[in-house]
Amino acid sequence: MGTDSEDSCEPPLWSLYFTQSTEKPYSGTQPLAENLHHISPPVNELDFEAVVAEAKAIFEKMYPEEKWFPETKEPSTETHKEEEEEEEEEEEKEEKEEEEEVVEDDQKKEKKSEEAVEGEVTKE
Repeated sequence: MGTDSEDSCEPPLWSLYFTQSTEKPYSGTQPLAENLHHISPPVNELDFEAVVAEAKAIFEKMYPEEKWFPETKEPSTETHKEEEEEEEEEEEKEEKEEEEEVVEDDQKKEKKSEEAVEGEVTKE
């Protein structure tokens, strides 16, 4: 036998309890309604392969003609191109308007300076 210190147990620093209540899948004698689908309860797995497989089976039963996650084009690639083209057109319009305003301003300044020169000439 050992000493008293060897025989005594120290309390744990921490403890953990995990409980998960589950139910058995439906196993009744009467079938479920056609529009009612039973799914399995949660399981202690880190991945979702079983859940995805079950969801796929239900989807295929509900929509036999449809594809499970059909391939799609890159999200709105065409829409982005159209939007970019529209934005470029708007920017070009704005630039043209700004250029026209600058040209008009320059023309007004030239007229004023010509009028000022003519006014000075007429005064002399």
